[in-house]
Amino acid sequence: MDPFLGLRATRTMAGYCLHVLEAQLKGWVPKPPAARELPSPNEAFAPGLFVTYFNANQQLRGCTGTYDEGCVRAGLAKHALSAATDPRCPPVTAAEMKGLTCDVTILSRAEAAADWEDWEVGVHGVAIYLDEGPGFSAAALPGEILSNGWSRYQTFVHLLRKAGYPYRPDAETFQRCRVSVFEADSESIHYIHYADQLRDAWGFELL
Repeated sequence: MDPFLGLRATRTMAGYCLHVLEAQLKGWVPKPPAARELPSPNEAFAPGLFVTYFNANQQLRGCTGTYDEGCVRAGLAKHALSAATDPRCPPVTAAEMKGLTCDVTILSRAEAAADWEDWEVGVHGVAIYLDEGPGFSAAALPGEILSNGWSRYQTFVHLLRKAGYPYRPDAETFQRCRVSVFEADSESIHYIHYADQLRDAWGFELL
């Protein structure tokens, strides 16, 4: 069985996020793409997805998503807006639109790992759960691990700190974790290419 449920990220998905965001920032109503361009709500589900924005200087402007399976079109619309108000960054403004790049990441189904070292940096994302005290859980995307240059050990230290684990973790701690791994497929589009190729074809309705 295809771990991506037959679905991969596309530039059209990334363009749709820019479409939804631009409408929100300018007070318009986005006309939905045709089903042939973007799967209809009843046709496509993803094991998880993330939306990320970068500005003209390739600085992160926001990233949100979910590790839970759900409707692709609804998930893109939701996270197109929530990523633009990621609390780690100032909210994206209408003045920034022409410099934005949107990246959409579709996740594969997660699979249980044999142990904490049973995955490959640059290929897999990792989700962990430590059943101690209140329970500690966290996850990291493949691109996050790779861009930070983390080893497997460093990734697990980061994840346990992110989860709020109050002690200094080590390999013995990692071994007590339940570990799931997954892959990710990403595509991106710059606003200029979205405007040239998709924006006018889809159009807006003025409020």
